[in-house]
Amino acid sequence: MIVSALLCGLAVGVSAQSPNKIVKGIENYSRHGNTISMIERGVAKSGYHYRMKAFRTNDNYQTDQFSYNEQMQLVEVREVVRNEYNLIDSLFYNELGQMVRLSGWQLLGGEWQNVYYVDYGYNDAGLIASRSNYNNFDGVWELGGTYNYTYNEAGLIVLSELTMGGSLFQKVEYAYDRDGNEVCELWYSYDGVGLTPSEKIVTEYADGLKVGEYDSLSQDGRNWVYNGYATYSYNISNDCEEYHRYDNVNREVERKVYSFDMDMTMAETLFPWHPELTRPVAYQNTHVYDREEWHSLDVDFVLQHVCDYLYEYEGVNGIADRTVLSPLTVYPNPAHDYVVMEGLDNEPCRVEVYDALGRLVFVGESVSEGQKLYVGQLPEGCYVIKASSTKGFFVSKLLKGLL
Repeated sequence: MIVSALLCGLAVGVSAQSPNKIVKGIENYSRHGNTISMIERGVAKSGYHYRMKAFRTNDNYQTDQFSYNEQMQLVEVREVVRNEYNLIDSLFYNELGQMVRLSGWQLLGGEWQNVYYVDYGYNDAGLIASRSNYNNFDGVWELGGTYNYTYNEAGLIVLSELTMGGSLFQKVEYAYDRDGNEVCELWYSYDGVGLTPSEKIVTEYADGLKVGEYDSLSQDGRNWVYNGYATYSYNISNDCEEYHRYDNVNREVERKVYSFDMDMTMAETLFPWHPELTRPVAYQNTHVYDREEWHSLDVDFVLQHVCDYLYEYEGVNGIADRTVLSPLTVYPNPAHDYVVMEGLDNEPCRVEVYDALGRLVFVGESVSEGQKLYVGQLPEGCYVIKASSTKGFFVSKLLKGLL
């Protein structure tokens, strides 16, 4: 499972010539902060077969495309919102593979202009320790603000501080349970004199999965007012199927409903994570999602279906883009000790076996047509066998010890 530590932040600053990006950024960053641990976990992950290449709305109003280098590092994010803006974020890495700069470009008046960049510093443990944002105002670069991050021994953020104009402008304190799950964010905001507690987000878990977030606001740091809550629900594979957010009068203001590619796991997929990316959201899923239904309030405060986000993936290391070549025959099925596979197209394959929760329980390298695989070590139950070759993959269900 992925456990993310959050950091606080305002919008990524941009030129005054790009108001849409400013509005979009403030909405995302001022409320939820930003995922920071994702870059370390994403870059460090190995053994993946797929990576996300794009997501788009079902009406093609918005499209985001991701590009990677030969080291499988994310190097470009291109976001196009029809009739509104065209943006490119370029990412740069040092010799240690750490992302040290993100440079933002926007198509303005038919020309690409560098409207902002963000520099990142790292501590001795290789975790992001600072983030400095620079904006381009009429050709002059100005420092928008600097964030500094403090971690605990487990590598989780416990403090985020924002400095602007030489003064401490905002900070967030984080608390975790014994399993490393974030249970509380305490936000402090500048009130003209100093920092005062302004927002408190308490998170609840069940069986290690996030199930609720409760939000409270305060003007004086003492009297807290309920501001709304969010709920998360999961399927039997621990995939987050639905997200609901409610305001302080218990009116639903946002809903997200997800569907998944049940033959494709998070463990084998590289996601485009960097500290400024707010979508896709990475829940504690077993499988990757292929569709998100998004609902939000309209001008009359009625919850409406806005659009569907469609997620697209591509194969890496010679694996085809989610292409099923042909049916895979596995016998005997049900099995007890050994199985034989037919339909591998006479090409050696990497064979993986996943249990009913989507967990990888067995790996076999260079498996050929007719070769026996020993499965006697597996407990009784239902499994999925995936055989991957350079041409694509084959999938079959397997029953172990069941009649």
